[in-house]
Amino acid sequence: MAQFWDETARALLARTASGDPTPGGGAAGAVAAAFGVALIEMALNIALERSWREEAHPERRALLPWLAGQREHLQTLGQADARAFGRFVEAARQPGETPEQAAEREAALEDAARRAAGVPLDLAQTGVRVLERAAEALSLSPTLVVSDVGAGAGLLAGAVDAARVTVEANLSRLPVAEAQGLRDESAALARRARELADGVLGGALERMEERAGS
Repeated sequence: MAQFWDETARALLARTASGDPTPGGGAAGAVAAAFGVALIEMALNIALERSWREEAHPERRALLPWLAGQREHLQTLGQADARAFGRFVEAARQPGETPEQAAEREAALEDAARRAAGVPLDLAQTGVRVLERAAEALSLSPTLVVSDVGAGAGLLAGAVDAARVTVEANLSRLPVAEAQGLRDESAALARRARELADGVLGGALERMEERAGS
């Protein structure tokens, strides 16, 4: 399978729309989240480019490399989601004719499901982590580009929603208590992401309306 970030956007989009099971919701969510972070970075970089005293903005300079690190981590999750699915397919193909083989196959499927749920959970955690600092990025961005911060927050919240349903899709083979814990965590992350994104979007719209009325 080609590496996600070595493909053109057109090719990746076409492959997502095809009958190939990968990239799926988790991978697409990781791509969306990475672009969401990139939009927030763009707003801060524009702010620095417009500043005549760059040294007067240490908060922007501190936040940018942190955001870049989160984006780079999200970039790894698209391929990781595809690899996790591949492990599940391999486990499903293991023989199960004897009791020993059946037990080994079931254990492999459980491990693969755990890994497949872990990747989107990581995506959700990363998305919320970025959203928790998005309001800070909004306050450090000029009004001209606050729409990009708001758009980035919206993409991140959507990606966390995608992560939640992808986690859910991989829980059926896990022990009940473990599955419920992952379900509860992903649901809580989705609620938190939506709350944070709504706050950032509201703040961006408010500043844009003030600018339009001035």
